[in-house]
Formats: sequence, structure tokens, C-alpha cells
Amino acid sequence: VVDGLVAVSESFNAGTNATLKIGDSVDADRYTATPVDAKTVGTTRLTATGYEVPATGKVKFTFAQTGTAATTGKARVGIAYIRAGRTQSTQG
Repeated sequence: VVDGLVAVSESFNAGTNATLKIGDSVDADRYTATPVDAKTVGTTRLTATGYEVPATGKVKFTFAQTGTAATTGKARVGIAYIRAGRTQSTQG
């Protein structure tokens, strides 16, 4: 993972708080230095750590909320990555 962002376009209306973390199976928040506040509209850039996810590894998204469960809210996540061993490749 070399870059990315979380864009909250509609505030999550959870009773107390709502957060989003992005990481992997080893570190649940590797790419979000602090959890993203999903109750606040805005864009948060991911933290590129230089960590190389193993070939069988996956990027993991964790949404947490406390209080009354959210009934509204929208967020998009974009991730830019480089696949090791490839000299040229496109997706999409």
C-alpha cells in the first residue's frame, strides 16, 4: 500500500462515536495512525508505512460504533498499491 484515503461524505449518526480503521491481519490500524472519525464529513489520507503485505495477506477494514447503532452514513475508501514482482500491470 503506497497511498490511499477515506472520504466520509455523509456523517454516521451512531449514538456516541463511529470510527474506521484500516490495517491488516497483523496490525488492525497500520494505515490509519488514529481511527478515522466517521461522524465527521471529510477526507483523511492513509499513512503509507512501507510495510509489504504478504502475498496471501489482505487489507482489513474495521468499523466500530458505540451507543445507538448508526442508521445513516457513507464513506468511500481508495487504496493505491504496488504488486511485487510486476513490471507492468493495470486494473480497472
